[in-house]
Amino acid sequence: MISKTPDERRAVDRKYDFLLRLHGRNGEKALALAEAPRIDDGYFGPDSISWKVYENVLVAGIGAMSGLFMAMLDPVGAYGVGQHTVYYYDTLGRMRRSLLFFAGAVFGDSATADKVGRDLFRKHAHVNGEIPATGEEFRANHVEALKFTYVTGWALLWRAYKTYGDPNATEDDERQFYAEQHIVAELLGIPAGELPLTPEAVQAWVNDAEQNTMAFTRPAQEILDFLTAPPWTPVWPLGALNLFVRMFFWSSVPLLSPYVREIGGLANIPLRTKLSSAVIAQAAKLATHPIVDHLIVPFVGYEMWGYAHNALRHTPETGRVPFTHNPGLALQHGKGGTLQEANR
Repeated sequence: MISKTPDERRAVDRKYDFLLRLHGRNGEKALALAEAPRIDDGYFGPDSISWKVYENVLVAGIGAMSGLFMAMLDPVGAYGVGQHTVYYYDTLGRMRRSLLFFAGAVFGDSATADKVGRDLFRKHAHVNGEIPATGEEFRANHVEALKFTYVTGWALLWRAYKTYGDPNATEDDERQFYAEQHIVAELLGIPAGELPLTPEAVQAWVNDAEQNTMAFTRPAQEILDFLTAPPWTPVWPLGALNLFVRMFFWSSVPLLSPYVREIGGLANIPLRTKLSSAVIAQAAKLATHPIVDHLIVPFVGYEMWGYAHNALRHTPETGRVPFTHNPGLALQHGKGGTLQEANR
C-alpha cells in the first residue's frame, strides 16, 4: 500500500468537510478550528508518537474513561472528585472537556497548548473537598493528586493504543511516548522533574501506588456502578449513550492491572470483556476512515476534531517547539495553585 503525501492527505481530508453541516453550529466551530492559522508545530509535532496515539478518538476515549476510574482509586482524591463530578448527568460533556484538553495540548500550536492547560488548571482550582470520615482536605490541583491521575492513566492509554490503535507499536515507540507525556502533565500543573519518564519508572510508580495508595472507596464503587450499568434515563444523553458507555468500559477492563481488576470485582467476567473488546477493535479501525471521522468525532467533541485536523492541515513543519518554560511550576505558584511562595 502506497502511503499518501501530506498534501494528498489534506486533500482527502477536506473532501468530506461537507459532512460537518450535519453537526450544525458545532460543525462550523470544528471547521473554523481546523482552518485557523497556527504559529508553529507545537510541543509534539507530526513525528511524535503522541500524535499517533491521540488521533484515534476511540483510543483516546478509552484512555479517558478508564483514567476516570483509576483516578477514583486515590482515596483522598476520590471524595473530592466524587463531590464535584458531573459525569453522572453530563457524560458526553465531561468526556468532551477531557478530550479538548488533550487534543489542544498534543495537536495545538504552542500558544494553544499553553492556553488549554491554563484553562483546565483554573477550572480544577474550584474542585476541592474533604474526606467525610477524617476531614482531610482534597485539592484537585495538588501535585500529588495530579501525579496519581496522570501517571496511572499513561499506562492505560498506552495499552489502549497498543490494543486498539497499533498492535505493531514497538518498545521504542513506548519509550518515546512516556518521554513525551510529561509535557501534557506539566501543561496541567505538574512541575518539571516530578514525573517518571520511562516505561520501567512508570510501572514502578504504579506498583508502589497499588501497594501504598490505592483503595476501593465508596466513590470508586459509585463510578464503577455507573460505568458498568449506566441509567437509561434521561433518554438524552444517558439513554442514547448507555450501550456506548458500557462497551467502552468493558473493553478497557483487560487494560487494567490484575490488582485493580481484583479490588474492583472485575477479574472474572471474560464474556463481556471479550465481546466489547472485539466490537471496539473494529470500531477503532472504522474511526480512522475520513467519512466516519467527519460524521462521528465532532459529535464526541468538535474541539478535538478541530485541533487534530488543524494539525493535519496547517502544520508549518518548523519542528517541535522546545519545551523549557516549566508551566507546571508557574501554575502551581499562581492563582489556584497549591505551592507556597516559601517553597520556591
